[in-house]
Amino acid sequence: MFATPKQSGRASILGRTPLNTSISGRRSVQPTPRATPNVANRSARAEQILEETNQYVVKALNLPVPVQVQEALRGDLTSVSIKLHESGWAWLITGNRLLLWKFSSQQLTGQCRQISLPPSSAVVNWNADLIAVCSPVGDSTSHLVLLAASPEGNLYYWGNALQDTPPMVRASVDVGEGHSLALDGLGHASRFLLATSLGTLFVIATPHLSQTQLSVSQLQPPGGMLAGFGRRMSSLFFGSGGHEVQEARRVVTGHSGSTDGSIVFVLTKTSLQKWQIERSQEQMVYNAPLEAIVKEAVIQGGWYAGSGTGGSRPTTLQTLSLWMVDMQLSSEYVVILVAVTSAEHSFAEYGLALIQADSDVTPLSVDLLLRPNYRVVHKPGSEAALLNRCLHGAPHSSTVLVYNRNMVILADVKSRVAAGNPDIVNFPTPNAIVGAGALNGRLLFFTLNQGVISVGQGSGGTPTPHTASRLAASVVATPTLPAQGLPPTMSSRQPQEVGPEKTEQLHNAFMEYLDGTKSHRKVAAACEAHFPPESFSSRLDTPLDCTVARLSEMVLNELPTSDPRWSDGGGRDSAGGSSSLIIIYQLEDKLQAHHKYLQFVTDVGLLDKLTGVSVRGYPVLTRWLLCEHAEKLTAAITLRKMHSQVVDQAIRQALQQRPGPAPRPGLTHQDVFYSQVSSIDDIFPALLDHQDSALHGLELPQERTQLVLGVAAVMEGMVHDAVQYRVGKAALYQSFVSTEGAEPEFLPWTASPGTRHCISQQLQVLLDVGVRDVESSQDRQTLWELVVSLCNLLFDGYQAQIASIKSNPSLSGRLREAGRNFETDRRKFLTPLLEHSQLRQAAELGEKYEDFRVLVQLCERTGNREQLREYMARFSAQGFSDFLFKQYLDNGQLQQLLSHSEDFPAELGQFLESHDNLSWLHHIATQDYSKALCLFVCLFVCLFVCFCEGPSAL
Repeated sequence: MFATPKQSGRASILGRTPLNTSISGRRSVQPTPRATPNVANRSARAEQILEETNQYVVKALNLPVPVQVQEALRGDLTSVSIKLHESGWAWLITGNRLLLWKFSSQQLTGQCRQISLPPSSAVVNWNADLIAVCSPVGDSTSHLVLLAASPEGNLYYWGNALQDTPPMVRASVDVGEGHSLALDGLGHASRFLLATSLGTLFVIATPHLSQTQLSVSQLQPPGGMLAGFGRRMSSLFFGSGGHEVQEARRVVTGHSGSTDGSIVFVLTKTSLQKWQIERSQEQMVYNAPLEAIVKEAVIQGGWYAGSGTGGSRPTTLQTLSLWMVDMQLSSEYVVILVAVTSAEHSFAEYGLALIQADSDVTPLSVDLLLRPNYRVVHKPGSEAALLNRCLHGAPHSSTVLVYNRNMVILADVKSRVAAGNPDIVNFPTPNAIVGAGALNGRLLFFTLNQGVISVGQGSGGTPTPHTASRLAASVVATPTLPAQGLPPTMSSRQPQEVGPEKTEQLHNAFMEYLDGTKSHRKVAAACEAHFPPESFSSRLDTPLDCTVARLSEMVLNELPTSDPRWSDGGGRDSAGGSSSLIIIYQLEDKLQAHHKYLQFVTDVGLLDKLTGVSVRGYPVLTRWLLCEHAEKLTAAITLRKMHSQVVDQAIRQALQQRPGPAPRPGLTHQDVFYSQVSSIDDIFPALLDHQDSALHGLELPQERTQLVLGVAAVMEGMVHDAVQYRVGKAALYQSFVSTEGAEPEFLPWTASPGTRHCISQQLQVLLDVGVRDVESSQDRQTLWELVVSLCNLLFDGYQAQIASIKSNPSLSGRLREAGRNFETDRRKFLTPLLEHSQLRQAAELGEKYEDFRVLVQLCERTGNREQLREYMARFSAQGFSDFLFKQYLDNGQLQQLLSHSEDFPAELGQFLESHDNLSWLHHIATQDYSKALCLFVCLFVCLFVCFCEGPSAL
């Protein structure tokens, strides 16, 4: 049973990384040239090998992905989870939305069923593990039974979820003080198993024939004379674990020997339970003290013998700490992923404990304990990070995969590959794993860049030439989306193939324009001949748009041939200071050349003929893309001027993920990095990766503070200067010819999912590490200035995006999602300002971005009632008064609510129109006694009538 991994940190590279025994010992391979994925149009393509080594092979299945799913993946991914079911159906959960589609069918390409789930009142949210499906007629594409369990234990049953009907049956179970953990089928179309976080199991039978209700039965542990024999015997050897309720970590189901029977394994914090569920009875087979068993195996295996800081002191059960992380069924074993550390070590190590699945005898030892060379830094209090791993497997496969959102490790429980030195597959930001499942015995993942991929065992031979990771070639954070929001005559078809001759023709025209050998009129006539009117009709990705965009990117990435070090003969390496100035001059020359290119496009009349191109998986006006290229040149110059040792290390790390040959002799890694300006934003995830690894090795708070402040300053400087260029030069990219329809959604590179994620990550580091470690008042002031500046950049991007959506009626479906993401990040980063008494900054940002919740809390905290009145007047059109009154009402603060009768009588009176039990008091306060008396009499009469009709009426 799959559980979507929690949001996790970034992996350092994407490609093949053999694991070393040291924590930071990872190396990368050079990736192949970039390729833009298009998961929306993959139905006609065969499977593609993305990466292969002698240990594993990663393939893209190129299966179609519905548009609704693609749009959901463009939003906030913290609440997104996906499950790929063995029946060929897949579903995505985001908030209260359920998207259901047949991912294995080529006939149902693009079809998606959307179901609105009831809101959850629990602390946890809906996720893909709380949905279960089965088809009563085999591989049906028209009939699908669906059962959903809300976190608080409400059950919703659809007899056929493919029809537009509400749930046929509703029921509920008592989850106690816990919540629903997972829901799965029991091998029969009418029976399901629901597990709670407290380890309670419920068998749910769906209605049959004339039945109209769900049948729910709770599994009870044995209570007879010999019921506790297995537990008492294990306690004799390992000590008693007490009788407290154990938190459940994972529940997996499998088929037993009987036709309709199932076996269920429940993994808790310290134990492993096995249940046998038949149609006529259910029983617990055993409850094994797994924690003590695995600890004993660790000691016997000599994991920490003589390797700690205390010399060769023996490791005991008391000095070991162990966590149950996840569990899966393989071909013959129950495989448990555990994390282990000892009191003498600063790292934790992962292991795979194997127990025979078909045995009904209470295990007193593990059959095998595999020890991959996979360690992570561990400090007391960071247990949550250790649990941020999942285990993936299938009952008929000996392969198991350890993974989180950004990496996968393969192990084979039969050949014991995990005992050697396994490879790791990385999926760095903006790519990530958001779902998993299996189909026809293949282990599958759903990734942001490639859609559905499979990970399996390699051939065991030498890696083939195509193994240089094509995974790294995908740099788009979301799949290709339709041309939503473009003028209606723009089609969303595939970009036309534009040959190199078009680029050469436009390049020659540009050169003639610069040389002045021809007049602007003659150059314009030549361009019109190369691009006749029919080639630039209102469509997306026309030959003209693609050629103009391509030549613009060529200006960005043109090699500085005037520098002798880039010539074929090479040259002597420059000194550091000289090289720094050379790179800055080269970038400034490129920016000047790009301005001349823009002037050329404008003067020959091409700017007004441009429509749009596909960038990062969504449509962008071509003139916006030209501006983006200039913004990246501006950001590159800023980055170069802010060069430091941290930036240098990040550049080296970014180059490891870039395609291309090795640098020529005499060139530095900085020369190579800055030559490809179109990929300058590669520095953001590289900075975060370097920061993550460096923080673990820094012991002094001052050093950690300087590191996070330095990284934040670089990111803030680059994005700020890019945005300032966009604002200051907007008139240069303005078209004076009106186009049909509204403009598309405005989502520039500074607000793309990848950049937005990096800014959010760095803000979180500032608020976590920076606030904790900062010591000097000057650093503290700098820290909060960076927090405010990064918040402004993040929120301005949201506001521009939302404004563009509101101006385009065809994008109305995107408004709610974009607004929800904005509200989530706004609350996430403004609340800490209040918590750390940064009241001026909280007020500034709360007013600018209309966060009424922060403004109300600020006024209540300072007792500034006058400021509250000012906000009610200033934001009256935005509904501040209703927000405040509703908050008072929801919190039971009736005195505060009615205290505004004098200041805002009209607003409060309108709000209380639907609350007669309070409005009469408001009328008394405003001296409208006649209305107050009338309402009071009506309320009295209603109460009297209810009293006469009896207690039930009340």
